[in-house]
Amino acid sequence: MAFSEASKFEEIMDKIKYLINWYESKHIDQTSSRLYLASGESFKFIATKDSIAHMLGIKTNFLATCGMFNTTKSYDLIKELIENQYRISSKILNNEIKLSDVFNKHIHRKLAIFKSNISFNLNNVLFICKYDRNKVIEYGGTPRNCDYIIVKETDDGQIQELDIVLSGKIAKPVSSRLYENEQEAKDDFEQLLKYQEISILTFISLNTDYYDIDKRVKLSEKDRISKLQEIETLSLKYNCTVNVVGDCKHYYKLEINGKSNYDIYSKITNCISEGKIIDIKELGISPSEVTYQLQNLIEAHNDRIFMELNENNNGEKYSELVIKIERLKEEKRILLDKKNKLTNKLAETTIERDELKDRDNHAKELVKTLTAALNTYNKKEDEENE
Repeated sequence: MAFSEASKFEEIMDKIKYLINWYESKHIDQTSSRLYLASGESFKFIATKDSIAHMLGIKTNFLATCGMFNTTKSYDLIKELIENQYRISSKILNNEIKLSDVFNKHIHRKLAIFKSNISFNLNNVLFICKYDRNKVIEYGGTPRNCDYIIVKETDDGQIQELDIVLSGKIAKPVSSRLYENEQEAKDDFEQLLKYQEISILTFISLNTDYYDIDKRVKLSEKDRISKLQEIETLSLKYNCTVNVVGDCKHYYKLEINGKSNYDIYSKITNCISEGKIIDIKELGISPSEVTYQLQNLIEAHNDRIFMELNENNNGEKYSELVIKIERLKEEKRILLDKKNKLTNKLAETTIERDELKDRDNHAKELVKTLTAALNTYNKKEDEENE
């Protein structure tokens, strides 16, 4: 039995080593994701080092008190466990320690979903619940220690659940669960979501300097409607409330702010009928207020007009040219900034040069005066000696 447990321990440790190497190679602790909900709320998520032990299912409380390691910090304990795993495996072989002392009973499930739990994809997030502990206490339930609960669905129908805690302005993971399907999650969801608010994830802004990837991802209108229909069904099933106040405000603002949308679409229609390029600035709205669909329409029209007017453009599109122009403007701004700095530096250098020249001239005058005085002194001394 002890040998079997030691063998399982080695197998689990191999997986933990792989996941820790992945976590560090991807610089996950230095990458943040701001998640925007249809409710209008948002939070900044970071999988910090102090949250990783919980996510992996490692019992650091035991490791910190077992007397075999020289630290109490959770992530350092994981690193020491990896480097000195023989200390634990030998005690498991001698029946001094059980596997359950070191790892959570759901360790294999936690390891299986570790990667997907600390990264986000708009398409697989079913909903996000803003968790209110007081509502749980009111109906006599046992509240969880979390502020948000993120629920995802994998391609093969598994349900992943991630508990988030807000620490100042940062949200970090504290616990995770995996269900084979919604039916398995049903009993937990009936208690978990009762009287709570749920919403959908509509936008992700990724902050990282390590990867050249799309750092701003928005949920399409089609997917947004589909997800809203899904969570409406869930709200009826689990007695919870759908919150999309933020989205409603956004669309209502577009509707009444649009200088009447009629004016905007009239200008666009005129440009299309007259075969003119559509300039978003002339529409009287900011680029951020242009919907994804409208942006596609404007770009498609501008590209067609541009290519018709410029037969020898080598297939270059107007939208690509606009991006190049903006990039060149930015490069020009940077170069002008450098030029101004160099001009200021040159002016400072010129002043310093003039000051040095004055000092040099002054020094020459002193030398000249001293030389004349020395010659006079020598001449007088020669006369006295004669």
